[in-house]
Amino acid sequence: MNVLSPKNSAPLTVTDFLILSLLALMPFVNVGSPSPWLPAPMIMGLLLFAWLAITRNFSLDGTFLSFIILSEISFLPWIFSGDMVSLKTLLHALALITSITIYYATTKCAISVYLARRSAEDILRVFYFALLFTSVFIIVEFLGINGRIPDVTRLVPYTQAAQFDAYALGTLHRPRGFATEPGVMALFYDLSLFVVLPLLANGWRWRVGYYLIIVPAYFVLFSTASLGSTMVALIALTLWSIRRRFLTTSGKIAAILSALALVLVIGGTPMWKLVTDQTTYRVATLVLGTGNDTSAIERRGRFAEVENVVYRYPLGIGFGIAAGLPAKGGKYRGIELSSGQVSLIGTFLVAGGIPAGILAGLMVVVTLIRAINIPRFGPYIAAGGLAISIHELTVTEYWLPYFWLFFALTNAFSYQSLQRPLTHSASVA
Repeated sequence: MNVLSPKNSAPLTVTDFLILSLLALMPFVNVGSPSPWLPAPMIMGLLLFAWLAITRNFSLDGTFLSFIILSEISFLPWIFSGDMVSLKTLLHALALITSITIYYATTKCAISVYLARRSAEDILRVFYFALLFTSVFIIVEFLGINGRIPDVTRLVPYTQAAQFDAYALGTLHRPRGFATEPGVMALFYDLSLFVVLPLLANGWRWRVGYYLIIVPAYFVLFSTASLGSTMVALIALTLWSIRRRFLTTSGKIAAILSALALVLVIGGTPMWKLVTDQTTYRVATLVLGTGNDTSAIERRGRFAEVENVVYRYPLGIGFGIAAGLPAKGGKYRGIELSSGQVSLIGTFLVAGGIPAGILAGLMVVVTLIRAINIPRFGPYIAAGGLAISIHELTVTEYWLPYFWLFFALTNAFSYQSLQRPLTHSASVA
């Protein structure tokens, strides 16, 4: 299987090489980088940004302007929190602006340049092979840390948390791939599992890699939040597809259900417990407060903090203020507030209050609608965007690429679909 579509006749340019490299490096957010603030995708993104600026191909759009407005709304409460602003506050603000600029604006521009000359399927192919490579590693890692084969993780240069151990079902060690922890690695799968689905129509080899390697690797991450998010997105995609093509949709549903059944059979009792007891128990603890799951209890407590802060300060307290609270006594004006809100929407609500939360939600909804209307690839990008947006309700990692990448893919594919069909390569002018 070729990574690039054999239909392409346009030569590979520097911009093409850099954007394909950036997409290929998306899983490597905690491996082989000099600093947690400079993971491999950020380093490649900065190079791409510099190249686009030099070649005058970098431009801004309405979505980037909306992100800047969202940021400004989140920074504005610094006026009332001046005594709480710290170096950590400023670093978090810089991380937000840099992430939006690199992972959204730069990536969107480069993908648009690529699609103007070459096949859209190339982008999907790079996602697929990045998924496949990561999945092979996760399976090997899972077998190694659970004593089935030698542990290869000792040879991996992790940037953070070189010694990591987390359990699923009390006995199984959870793999984390190339991220700091399994839930972060699952963010990559939230988006990519759906984005690559159109490739499965290209032959049995693509389907074998997807159903026998990629899907099982995703399951052994044991990320309850991700599993719930992708299930919601899968149901939404199924309903949308049935509305348009019943027969082809039925075949895809049967294939996906068969893959899930195979994973459950091979996984045995532990996998059944994950799908039934652990997942439902954790969700019940988080939503209803009726269980004793430690992780869900912690998240529920953080959500209560967000609710309390928004009630007291409906316009927010300022972005990054919470991150610096440990050095300021751990409280904001007498309110107990953790340094992290374990929710991206929660982070914006605490930072910019109700206006920031509403704007962030509207941007997600508008982008999902735009994605659905992209010919051929749109529903799959939208499903991935829905999955990652739901998952971001329980994680905060705004400095990582995956959430912003959904916006970049959507707007680049949407723009180019208006210029020419995305299903074929363009010839060299």
